[in-house]
Amino acid sequence: MRLPLFAALALCLVRTALCFAVVDQIEYFFDADPGPGNGVQIFERSAVDIDEAISTAALSPGIHRLFVRSRNDGGVWSLPRNLVFFIPYDAPPLETRTVAALEYFFDADPGPGNGIQIFARNTVLLDEVIVTSALPAGIHRLYVRTRDDEGVWSLPRSQVFFIPYNTSLFEERTVAAVEYYFDADPGPGNGIQIYGRNAVELDQLISTATLPAGIHRIFVRALDSAGRWSLPRNLVFFIPHPAELPGAEITRLEYFIDSDPGFGNGTLVDVANGISMGVSLPLFIGPIEHGNHTLFVRGQNTQGSWGFPVSCQFSDGIPAQLTITIDAGNVILSWEDLYAIDTYKVYSAPLPEGGFAEDSSGSFGTSDWTAPATGPKKFFRVTSVYEEGRE
Repeated sequence: MRLPLFAALALCLVRTALCFAVVDQIEYFFDADPGPGNGVQIFERSAVDIDEAISTAALSPGIHRLFVRSRNDGGVWSLPRNLVFFIPYDAPPLETRTVAALEYFFDADPGPGNGIQIFARNTVLLDEVIVTSALPAGIHRLYVRTRDDEGVWSLPRSQVFFIPYNTSLFEERTVAAVEYYFDADPGPGNGIQIYGRNAVELDQLISTATLPAGIHRIFVRALDSAGRWSLPRNLVFFIPHPAELPGAEITRLEYFIDSDPGFGNGTLVDVANGISMGVSLPLFIGPIEHGNHTLFVRGQNTQGSWGFPVSCQFSDGIPAQLTITIDAGNVILSWEDLYAIDTYKVYSAPLPEGGFAEDSSGSFGTSDWTAPATGPKKFFRVTSVYEEGRE
């Protein structure tokens, strides 16, 4: 049986009177507030050109914040408005320097002056000068830097490059052995051998008869004629649980809601006299939080094995997680969208004690209701309609 939720939410609408005043003073300040009336005055009851009136000449280079506020003819100061701006640093004069040295190094920095010198005060073709013959195959990084005539080294510039592996390593080899294993690696050569120097039908040779039901991973690798094992290739597969075990009957049935308490720790269902598949079970669901939930049911057979739980979603029909907000002159009620519920109703009243009537001033979304925030304060409640005419 579903019970309606009476969720009372108080909404107090305050009417604010707007008044107009004459601005008689404007001032500004930078970074720190000297207090109302103590800023730099820029307003004299005439048009003001802020770009001309505000000077930043006394400010140091860097990031600053400008604040501006006004005072009306009643002596009331406004809140300051602010803007962040940046005064650039003076760029030092650029001097022309002469490159006196140029060096390079690979991967690790030996320190300025300790790289390989390649500059002889003439045009340099780096493709001809830099030699990589001593580097092993793989990924490397080349660094190049210069030194000027005052002994100052530049920051190094770098470039990643790749030296290919010797093609002789990839010569064709003859497969001498193939083996496979399940789940855990027994070590190269210790798997189940399946190769006998002829065509191999893995579907015929690999047996899963000894594996228990569930998820497994098969690994296959090969040994070449040079005695080197390949990296294993793998595939995940699933062995289904037997649909019906000889002599196996359900001896225990339990259910739980939302979170799994562990095998045997759910709420037991009486199966002393046996049950049939698809029969309706009397399940008692005690006090739970309002909203959506998931019901799980699983059984244990005469061999002590638990089955996978089957589940279904349900709700008690009572909207939960109710919130109320005011935005852009509207009252917005929102709640958790209930499973298998398509229709909701909103009621309002001037007092929480009673007198609620259906409120038609708003419009519904999937799990919200929006109405103009007008009139006196209201109290709201939200109900769901799970059958025609029943809430």
